[in-house]
Amino acid sequence: MKKGDLGLTDLIGEKSVKKSDLRVRVLAYLEDFMAALGMVKLKTQDNNIDLIQNSLLSVMQIVSGAKAELNLTTLAGIEDVIKNSDFGGKNTAAQLPGCNETETALRNALAKCHLAESYLTELNITDSSVLAFINHSGKYLAAVTSKYI
Repeated sequence: MKKGDLGLTDLIGEKSVKKSDLRVRVLAYLEDFMAALGMVKLKTQDNNIDLIQNSLLSVMQIVSGAKAELNLTTLAGIEDVIKNSDFGGKNTAAQLPGCNETETALRNALAKCHLAESYLTELNITDSSVLAFINHSGKYLAAVTSKYI
């Protein structure tokens, strides 16, 4: 039997970590968020999604134990887009999901972002920009969603 068949995996610098380890679960949620962003990218053709995905790869490396850094330029760029964009200002919380495929893909990605963020807060990550990046990614997705309602 292989390690994975026994519920074990490797992280950077560690062998045979249980797949129930919080870091492995966080990585799974981040991977799920990454996949949902792929659908958003297909539906919206939004170039900012590429920036978010590339930074998300760095977050995943940090969580897995790699010596990686988050590109703060991306975080600043996302903040600028949120601040300077008028996406219509609709209250997305007041709308039920399912208006159209694009809005639904965005809401799915947003929900996955929130779930990943909630688990990420359980880790002792010393780089505060990691949580800020995930939080601002969610704000960006919420703002873009209002454009498609």
